[in-house]
Amino acid sequence: MQTLHVSRFTNIVELKKSPSKIINQLKNEPVAVLSHNTPKAYLLSPKLFESMMEALDEQRLVNICRERLKNIDTAVEVDIETI
Repeated sequence: MQTLHVSRFTNIVELKKSPSKIINQLKNEPVAVLSHNTPKAYLLSPKLFESMMEALDEQRLVNICRERLKNIDTAVEVDIETI
């Protein structure tokens, strides 16, 4: 059985019957949409989605910094006032 990373879930039938109700209950935690007890989708509030995207972007920047730090010995010092 697949691990669900949520504490709330619904099924596709309930989502079809009452999408507004499910969406209005999202708050700041995801809801798994199940079909035959298998997750088919996750619903997220805009606030939660934006915070997840921001965290992913920050992780991407951390990875770029780590890669660049590997070559710090070949870095060229620059005075930002002269640029």
